Amino acid sequence: MAKLCVIGPLDIGQYSKSPLIHTFLLKQAKIKGKYLAIGSTNLPTTIKQLIHQKYHGFNLTIPHKIAILPCLNKIDHAAQKIGAVNTVKIIDGKLFGYNTDASGAVAYLADKINIKKIKHPLIIGAGGAARALIYGLKYIQKINDITILNRTDKKAQLLAKEFKIKCCKWAKRNALNKYDLIINATAAGMHNREPLDINLANADKKAVIYDVVYAPLLTPFLQQAKKYHLQTVDGLGMLIYQAITAFNIWFDTNLKMSKKLYITVKNAKNKA
Repeated sequence: MAKLCVIGPLDIGQYSKSPLIHTFLLKQAKIKGKYLAIGSTNLPTTIKQLIHQKYHGFNLTIPHKIAILPCLNKIDHAAQKIGAVNTVKIIDGKLFGYNTDASGAVAYLADKINIKKIKHPLIIGAGGAARALIYGLKYIQKINDITILNRTDKKAQLLAKEFKIKCCKWAKRNALNKYDLIINATAAGMHNREPLDINLANADKKAVIYDVVYAPLLTPFLQQAKKYHLQTVDGLGMLIYQAITAFNIWFDTNLKMSKKLYITVKNAKNKA
């Protein structure tokens, strides 16, 4: 039996959708296995236990995506550039790290829009999600004219320098008419958090508005986009796509997104 899990904070079992997604994928692939949500405050000890219990692999979420790095034997190019790992495959007790957030984010975008037409994307945020999206757009989709915007200008400037992209100052955050894709890569708008302080009134009428937040599915940012009749993309697909990519890494399968899986996760009872 294949043993899998996601490692996160102690309360991860109360909100994670990962067990639901991977249980669905295990059934689809006709693989006997189980996928658990494990809360941990001591990552090295938890990993030793997983290896001892012969786990096939595991996912990581905040706060462990960076903390896992010293524990790994090898990491892929995406994880190196992004500086975070969300998927680990265990082979003969050795740990191989991957980042599937970047590929998941752009794969979902490519499924929803004609991504080849995107020339001037704007990414809002400077954390792990923003780094994954920069990597996905620049290295996977080969889009070079990317702009980063963050409430703390210095963080945006450092990220722009690292990835050799453009930077927009927060004071000019509402001058949006030159971007054809605007992405919220922050936690703003998530349940119990303040909405993103961005006014879309000046956005190009053909711009696509993408929010990586998926709880709620229709964030204040996407509600505002709909008010201005802009095309929107929600964050749930990114979550599912990165999970499918992780699953394919673990089992060398080639599973794809399905409407049934999306609806199953979307309708899951109040879990984020």
